[in-house]
Amino acid sequence: MYLREASKKYRICPYEVIPFIGLNGPKPFERVYMSPALNGDDYTFIYEYMVTQFCIQFPLSSFECQMLTEMQTVPSQLHPNTWGFLQAFQIVCKYFSIKQTINKFMFFYQMKYGESIGWISLSPASSRLKLFSLYKNSFNAFKDAFFKVKARKTDLSRRILFNENYAPRFTLYWLIPTKFKSRTAHQLTAQEKLDIQFQIDFMISYDKPLPTKDLMDSVDVKEPDQYLKGE
Repeated sequence: MYLREASKKYRICPYEVIPFIGLNGPKPFERVYMSPALNGDDYTFIYEYMVTQFCIQFPLSSFECQMLTEMQTVPSQLHPNTWGFLQAFQIVCKYFSIKQTINKFMFFYQMKYGESIGWISLSPASSRLKLFSLYKNSFNAFKDAFFKVKARKTDLSRRILFNENYAPRFTLYWLIPTKFKSRTAHQLTAQEKLDIQFQIDFMISYDKPLPTKDLMDSVDVKEPDQYLKGE
């Protein structure tokens, strides 16, 4: 599939980024956990659901890159509901003009490891602080379709996956993830504590976890107010 067509169908990247990015289906022998051959082109794999359901686009946001780097996790290693939490958190922070930081997000969540080595999901750090609901209770066959995202061979194109020092913006290939627990109040800055208290107060006023799927659907029609006014 041509990238211009794929971009319209899957929204893999903004229209202006199309000249700088390559999108290919996997070869028959390739698996999502594989790394490139020696001296091969750099790339990362993503699952189809990540763009069809979660509207993930390249280049990834700074917050997404920081979270993936912190966990030593590639985009395809995260369970779908974890991507839902990440997207919902960014929507809420943008709506209320709150700075997105790893500390704030990981105050509410902790890492869980799947039975298959490498798989990562996040769960609420406390049963009393469930910030967002699950996007879905169950995901079936989401591992069946995946794509290879590559940066074309120009300096500007490489910024899709690499920073100005040519270091990866996030983990590109599967690793054994870093093990860490949720953040405690002692690890937060004064501003982070204020922002988190605001989020907790808002969650209490809402009286239930914010609906992840509804929040993400509302962004498509640019009407998140109905879920974030606290009414």
